[in-house]
Amino acid sequence: MSLLDQITSSVKSELDERRKDFEYRRALNTKFASAVLRSCIPFPQKSWDNTIIAEVKMNSPTKGRLARESETPEEVAAQYLKGGAQTISVLTEAIYFEGDLSHLASIRKMAKSTPLMRKDFVVDKMQIQEARAFGADGVLLIACLLEDALKDFLDYAKSVGMWTLVETRRAEEIAYALESDADIIGVNSRDLHSGSVDLDKQAALCTLIPDNKTYVVESGVSYPEDIRYLRENCPRKPDAYLVGTALMTAPDRPAKLKSLREA
Repeated sequence: MSLLDQITSSVKSELDERRKDFEYRRALNTKFASAVLRSCIPFPQKSWDNTIIAEVKMNSPTKGRLARESETPEEVAAQYLKGGAQTISVLTEAIYFEGDLSHLASIRKMAKSTPLMRKDFVVDKMQIQEARAFGADGVLLIACLLEDALKDFLDYAKSVGMWTLVETRRAEEIAYALESDADIIGVNSRDLHSGSVDLDKQAALCTLIPDNKTYVVESGVSYPEDIRYLRENCPRKPDAYLVGTALMTAPDRPAKLKSLREA
């Protein structure tokens, strides 16, 4: 069983437990009904600056704990805001990434005007409801997990006022994202089954994403040189970069983020 399969199986088990919890479902419905009255903050518009989606990722299943000892997600997010993050991604998967929906809620209170995205392994619309209820403006959808259900999930997220980042890895997934009318399409440099990273994948796939869509580079960006390399070698220039591990492990996160934005 691949790592992706293991994580997805774990997520489904956790979902089943939450769905069986009547009190949780009732509280979620109340929070969701209140949350949809708030307009979501849009994903940053295209600009000449490098749009950085800074990811709060406390742990990695392949690299181990990324956060410092006793550090909280809120402290990480505060450093990202100080460094000028245009968007913050919050990993909420519990078992492999040490995430939690409460992290979204507490970071929402801090990041009043900065868009937040829930990053998780979304396989059920209840997870979109949770994202909205706990303060996210957008949600990550992984094309290979949803397959034929992708458009249905995209439409549902849009119906509750959220934007979506559709993660792809192959040409056929990009084609399906476009057929599903996705506006923001990410190409993940990491193979979700093996965990290996190939930044050159971006140059091979970027031309499949039209200019009227937002193109996000996911994984593999660690240094300003990586961003400059992608700008020089991708015929279709990236609009944004999702960066997690490199920021989490940086000694000075605000300075690191600033260097990426100004690359």
